[in-house]
Amino acid sequence: MSYFPNADAVYFFTREILPQILKEEPEARFYVVGQNPTKKMKKMSSEKIIITGFVNEIKYEYLKSAVVVAPIRFGAGMQNKIVEALALGIPVVATSVAVNGLPGELKDLVFVSDDPKEFAKNVVAVIRDPNIRKQVQIRRYIVKDTLSLEVIGQKLENYLKELLTIKVKTNEIKS
Repeated sequence: MSYFPNADAVYFFTREILPQILKEEPEARFYVVGQNPTKKMKKMSSEKIIITGFVNEIKYEYLKSAVVVAPIRFGAGMQNKIVEALALGIPVVATSVAVNGLPGELKDLVFVSDDPKEFAKNVVAVIRDPNIRKQVQIRRYIVKDTLSLEVIGQKLENYLKELLTIKVKTNEIKS
């Protein structure tokens, strides 16, 4: 949690988004799960904001959640927290930066919003509508179909074969 993009996401969420969620869903709780929470995060701990720090098995934290949020505003690459949540059938609300590295098939499973009001509205909708969670659970196979080692290995093999074919054809032209 001390990684700047993650820390910023926590501060942004608690300052800009969580208050709007709590107006609509006063029983909601925000769990900050991850090792090395900052001193500032630890000071934010309250009845509504639970700072767990390191947990032995993150899977159980996801499974007891109604929704996983990824309000990341800085960074690049694939966010494992989103992939893990989707693989377990947990709905995700995230910013466009957070989903930027995901394959399109997975982006379609995530509620994406960069506006704090819209982000909060999406979180509340997920909390209130159990059918959203059912749909994510039904469609969680997409994670495996998109990111399994077999699928990625096949894509890599196809790519390498294509490169070799191009190389061979280029050498034939030079000859």
